[in-house]
Amino acid sequence: MEIVLLHGNSSSSRCWRRVAASDVLRAHELVAIDLPGHGGGPYAAHADYSLRGLACSVAGLLQARPPGPRVVVGWSLGGHVALEAAAAIPGLLGLVLIGAPPTGFPVSGFRAMPAAATCLEPPAHRVREHIEALCRDESARLLFHEDFALADPRVRDGVARCIASGDFSDEIEIVRGPLPIAAIVGADDPLVDIDHLRSVPWGHLWGGRVHLIDGALHAPQCDAPLEVASLLSGFVASIRPASSSPSEGSPP
Repeated sequence: MEIVLLHGNSSSSRCWRRVAASDVLRAHELVAIDLPGHGGGPYAAHADYSLRGLACSVAGLLQARPPGPRVVVGWSLGGHVALEAAAAIPGLLGLVLIGAPPTGFPVSGFRAMPAAATCLEPPAHRVREHIEALCRDESARLLFHEDFALADPRVRDGVARCIASGDFSDEIEIVRGPLPIAAIVGADDPLVDIDHLRSVPWGHLWGGRVHLIDGALHAPQCDAPLEVASLLSGFVASIRPASSSPSEGSPP
């Protein structure tokens, strides 16, 4: 099974490195994508950094890959991009949303929005506050600092404008549908409203519940990579096509 990994705002595919190294996922093909405007330049002069623009880029990349079943895992902004792109992704069997509460307009589901995530050039202390809300792991924080500096500042402005104007699909309606979805969030996430996550009218929520990662902040793939990898493995096993060999897939 192909597992596509989408990172968050002003981050990069490197945030998945410890999940990708897990033995429990070695039977799957992991594809970690750097979203447009992330991972280091040069960046296009007229890039579309709206949610629809980012989603179109992801869908186009996956449409160009060999056909086959796949699951898309989106963390934070990556989760919202995954929802926006879902209808255009070939072979999509399910979504995993990590720290990405589905929302309509006006936006709901967030307890706070760090100033650094919406500013073109935030001051250093705002960047530090933003990264401290992501995870407790110090090595991961260092990578987040590097990736924040490498990201095109226009991404933050473009996403903020998109959210403020409501220029995105109704995510609540998307998750009401039949597509299997796993919802994962850090139990100590300072940004996501967990009660909102639990109240979402999910159409096909894996295990019938939101999966909390104890001790994790907004980026549980950094604070608890083995637990996240185990959840991904279980979700993939639960939706594996009938032609594949049977495997256990009940949520822990």
